[in-house]
Amino acid sequence: MGRPTGNKSRRKAKGRGWRTAKSSDINELYELSVQDPSAEVLLLDQFAREQRGSHLMDIREDFSGTCAVAFEWVKHRDQNTAWCVDLDGDVLQWARDRVDDRLDGRQRDRIHFLEGDVLSTATPPVDAVLATNFSYYIFKDRADLIGYF
Repeated sequence: MGRPTGNKSRRKAKGRGWRTAKSSDINELYELSVQDPSAEVLLLDQFAREQRGSHLMDIREDFSGTCAVAFEWVKHRDQNTAWCVDLDGDVLQWARDRVDDRLDGRQRDRIHFLEGDVLSTATPPVDAVLATNFSYYIFKDRADLIGYF
């Protein structure tokens, strides 16, 4: 008995639910490969306890993309709110389209999506601003980076 031919092998793999580039959602792949929102939320809590001696409640997720951390944040504690800021309206819409699947009604009321530049988009005061996954590398000029921080 030899190995199955390439076509038969591919059909078999596809039937088992293998992902392909054509069938994959780039934003879902990003979340699966780059982010660990539950761990990030736990780190935020740890940092707050160590640095402030209290919990954070309101965060702003800059360069938020799929808003994965913000989703997890509002699920973490009933008082938590999150502001998602990103220039890319398409990815923010992708996140909005998944709100009903990821959050209940009370949680949905505590997450806000803003399409805009993180340097100029205003939000209410927050306890912490997140810029994860090296998104701030977009700033090529030192003065811009310092201005952002």
